Amino acid sequence: MSPAVTPAATGSSSDSDDAGADADDSAAPTAQQQREAARGERAAAAAHRERCAVFNEQLGVAIVNFLSRVKVDERTVKILTAINVAADLDRIAMRGAR
Repeated sequence: MSPAVTPAATGSSSDSDDAGADADDSAAPTAQQQREAARGERAAAAAHRERCAVFNEQLGVAIVNFLSRVKVDERTVKILTAINVAADLDRIAMRGAR
């Protein structure tokens, strides 16, 4: 009976070794998933920057097209170039609406 017990004990110890290997395998996909998630976030951020760049380019073209039809004096040009129009546009629009 001893020989039958020995293989069973050996088999159970190999099962515990396999369980340890499974634990290591489950940690590896987690790291892989984190890398894929980070890659996805970087791709989303790059896409957002690209959309913003396209929007800014279209806005610049629209502003140039509009301002090319409007006659402005030197003082107005200095004011327009001195302020951050994008950040202050809502406030400027509200002032003009009064």
